[in-house]
Amino acid sequence: MKHMKLTPYQRAECNMKKQARLHYYVGKRKESVRKAIKLNTVNVIEMTDGDFQGIHSFADDVQGNRRAEKVFERCMKENVGSLPEQDYKDAVEEGYWASSTGYQLFLTHSF
Repeated sequence: MKHMKLTPYQRAECNMKKQARLHYYVGKRKESVRKAIKLNTVNVIEMTDGDFQGIHSFADDVQGNRRAEKVFERCMKENVGSLPEQDYKDAVEEGYWASSTGYQLFLTHSF
């Protein structure tokens, strides 16, 4: 079989096709890996003025939910000091709390 010389345009076109196949393969691989490591968790997410500050994740079971609620309450107390017990319970029930300083807490479940 005789090799033919390619013009620069043809070489570039072949390279683009190879890259497209590679990106397709890598994209599919990433997608399958993402599906394989999906975890059910309960998360406490901390934000300040819309900027991400931190996340605390726990197993999505009874013990993990209790631990997440305790971390949520602890973060509230660290930011504000003391609040009536009912305010803590209401914030945990809603899964959201915001202070006047721009600090926000979210209690979420990921599936």
